[in-house]
Amino acid sequence: MIARSAVPARARVHALSRRAWVSVVLLGLVGQLAWTVENMYLNVFVYDRITTDPTVIAVLVAASAVAATLATMLVGAW
Repeated sequence: MIARSAVPARARVHALSRRAWVSVVLLGLVGQLAWTVENMYLNVFVYDRITTDPTVIAVLVAASAVAATLATMLVGAW
């Protein structure tokens, strides 16, 4: 006879180690830094070369934030 555990299979999830958490946080911070630098350079380029309208820059930043959020959710769910 096979002994059954009192804890369901779904409840037996192992916690992430401290090293894994540090890696996740550091990678997240590096990603945010890269996104910020990219937006800074893109905003300066758009302002200097295309238009001085701040609405365009706001739309670019918002679209970039939405794309980054969706990509994060997609890759996180994968």
